[in-house]
Amino acid sequence: MRRLFAAMVGALAALIFVLNAHSAPRGGADTNSVRALSGEEAAEMWAEFSRSGIAGDYCMEFSIAHRPRRGEETRAFGEIFGSKTPEGFDATRVRIFTKKSPDAAPACAADFILKNDPASPRVYRVENGKAREIPRADWAKPFVDGFIYSPFDLLMPYKFWRPKYDGPGRIGQAVHFFRLEPPESAQGAVGAVRLALSREFSSPVQAQVLGAGSRPAKTLKLASVKKIGSRWIMREAELRDESTRDKDILRFLSVNFSEKIPASLFDADSPEPRPKKPAMEKI
Repeated sequence: MRRLFAAMVGALAALIFVLNAHSAPRGGADTNSVRALSGEEAAEMWAEFSRSGIAGDYCMEFSIAHRPRRGEETRAFGEIFGSKTPEGFDATRVRIFTKKSPDAAPACAADFILKNDPASPRVYRVENGKAREIPRADWAKPFVDGFIYSPFDLLMPYKFWRPKYDGPGRIGQAVHFFRLEPPESAQGAVGAVRLALSREFSSPVQAQVLGAGSRPAKTLKLASVKKIGSRWIMREAELRDESTRDKDILRFLSVNFSEKIPASLFDADSPEPRPKKPAMEKI
């Protein structure tokens, strides 16, 4: 498994971690002892993670299984399109489909545009061919009622917040923790975030959104990865609501990394109402 977590692990609009399978680890055997980083080393690790990302356009299909602690599982399906803005920042369009009954046709329950400009990230909801900007205070609300995943979880704005090194630890492997406090201009959606990066590769292993008293409110974990061509991508991730213990399991089903995505899909002034998917390759 160690080879799967290679250096330059990027955040693809927060959830899709793309790995370069041929890079070497930064240090030594994975022993039980995890040495704390110096200030310079911590800054270097964070800079490596913050710079990372996927080059080029993409389209992916996914499923979300909502598994409450008590009760029946519910499912939704979706598609995500990604590209870069002219300034080089991530632009994402995510659409989620649900069924009101097993025999009903899927209906679009959520259609969002996310733009991760470090200085001014924005979230828009597309309805009836028009995009309406969502205030920052609502970014943590679920895309779809009854599920957990929200625009904040996908946008991952804390990638650009000022990090504070929080020390070493282990989550199945050696990690280093970073605590991210929102700047004054970014306050409103959530409080702090505690991110665990793999010691060897600066790869995100776990992200916790912290609530009152710094108690975890939600925990996102990378569950599995898959090689598509020369890339390692996230195959599955688990997001848990720590108050209810309910879970959302996100699983990617098919991908396309080769075709150009039209810029109109991400145009908040005049968004494409029904994005057309390219030919997809099953995972």
